[in-house]
Parts: sequence; structure tokens; C-alpha cells
Amino acid sequence: MSSGVQVKVIENIPAKLDADELVKGLRIRRNVDYIRNKLGSLIETI
Repeated sequence: MSSGVQVKVIENIPAKLDADELVKGLRIRRNVDYIRNKLGSLIETI
């Protein structure tokens, strides 16, 4: 039983890291879009 649990934990660690990377990527992409929109609106007002 315990060995099965250990395998599950080991398998879940990379998946968790991947999820964290995905979240980071999404956050960065959202920031880029936000900055791009701000710049776009600035250019429009000029």
C-alpha cells in the first residue's frame, strides 16, 4: 500500500510544477496584454 502512495506523490509533483509554470505563463501573458492595451490607448489619444 505505502509504495503505491509514494509513486502517486512522485507522479503528482511534476504535474504540480507544470501547473505552477502554466499559471506563471498566464499571469505574464495577461500582464503583457494589459501593458499592450495601455500603450495602445496612449497611442490612440496622441
